[in-house]
Amino acid sequence: MTGTWRTLLISLRTSWALIVVPPLLWALLAWLMAGSISGTYDSQEAIAQYESFVGTAPATELLQGHGWGLETAGGIFAQQMAVMVLTLFLFYAAWLGVRLTRTMEDKGYFDVISSGTVGRLAPTGAGLSASLMAAVLTGAGMTLVSSTHGFGFQSSVL
Repeated sequence: MTGTWRTLLISLRTSWALIVVPPLLWALLAWLMAGSISGTYDSQEAIAQYESFVGTAPATELLQGHGWGLETAGGIFAQQMAVMVLTLFLFYAAWLGVRLTRTMEDKGYFDVISSGTVGRLAPTGAGLSASLMAAVLTGAGMTLVSSTHGFGFQSSVL
């Protein structure tokens, strides 16, 4: 995988905003959602009502799987964030992967890279590495939001 680091550095230099800004926006969205969950489900009765509604809904079970820890505000937060992760992040990761591999080639950035030795899988490895960085940033943001709202680490892992 010769040239992967050079390709990754060019990807980070030219597309850093595409890697950093969406995870920050999702962390902001999660922050707002966590605040609303804390305010909306502030009593055990409200949490029990949510658990009875979402825990038995076949559509929720089909799309997100069984809700774990719905008897806590952290479990409700994890359930709500699953919607975002299963929809937005999948589309974002696919778009980012294409953007950091095919678009870089179309714009001619690989002409600069190919002035040195470049392996055949270098663009793919660099695109996957940059997408992995975005995923790690997203996970760190969700963990930070979950921890600061008192939901605990487990709700961000779920």
